[in-house]
Amino acid sequence: MIKPAANLASAPKTEIRVVLETDRENAIAAIAASEMPVRAGKADLQSLQSLSVVIRTFMIGHPHRHSEEGFDYCDSTHCQHYQGEDFTSRIAGRLAKQATSETRGNILSFEGKPIEAYFTAACGGITTTPQVAWGTVPSGAYSYYTVRCKWCRASHFYRWERHVDAGKLFDAASKIAGLKLTSQARFETVEADNGFVQAIRIIDGPQVALVSISKFRSDLGRILGWNTVISNAFTMERRGSEFVIHGRGFGHNVGLCIEGALRQSETGRSWRSILAYYFPHADITAMANAQGLIKSLK
Repeated sequence: MIKPAANLASAPKTEIRVVLETDRENAIAAIAASEMPVRAGKADLQSLQSLSVVIRTFMIGHPHRHSEEGFDYCDSTHCQHYQGEDFTSRIAGRLAKQATSETRGNILSFEGKPIEAYFTAACGGITTTPQVAWGTVPSGAYSYYTVRCKWCRASHFYRWERHVDAGKLFDAASKIAGLKLTSQARFETVEADNGFVQAIRIIDGPQVALVSISKFRSDLGRILGWNTVISNAFTMERRGSEFVIHGRGFGHNVGLCIEGALRQSETGRSWRSILAYYFPHADITAMANAQGLIKSLK
């Protein structure tokens, strides 16, 4: 389906949005294949099964997320990363389709309702909560807890280091905070428990701005590249003409740790055990209606 942008009269140029209408289970398989670093072996199946349940739960718990724009979900990480269903024709994709089929209709629930289910590429040894990551309290009765994860230790995202030119970082931070920063500006991380950053305080003489970590990371990614600050757990240190950033994990660090799930799968743990590890107080339940049609921006 092709849908023109709203209010074209005021738009500087015509915009065309391509909206794909597809079966929900097909989309789940495509997202799982996009997100999981599968090595196309049978040992990966349980991790893909656990991921497919989380993806399905997210969809059920966040219906019609972009309804005002004429579709249900976008194809970016704002919703879930979707590269198209031809992606499932590859070897890893076929395994994702199998995983989705074998968990069809299963979701994570608490007190009979879907939970707000999330996944992260690598937690770096410990997960966090939506309150810490985004400053929001999940809807529903399910409460997230931090989970100590020993499984993603072998991941190259477990610990990471980045070097960023100070001038480029100051220019980017000026745009993010709406300030004109000098080379004497400094950054302070406002941290919650376990070293997770909730906000960045930007200080330059009398100028002070407090920027949430979700805005700081997303805006910085658009300006300097998405590989600059890759998780919510990090420190920043000025060293001469650059900043050195040390961090752990990859992503927002909430929910299922994909790298950890993969390692657990390789040791023979079942998808139910993997989900119980990262969502210890949630139930795995079968939906009454396992079918559904969604519209996704592509």
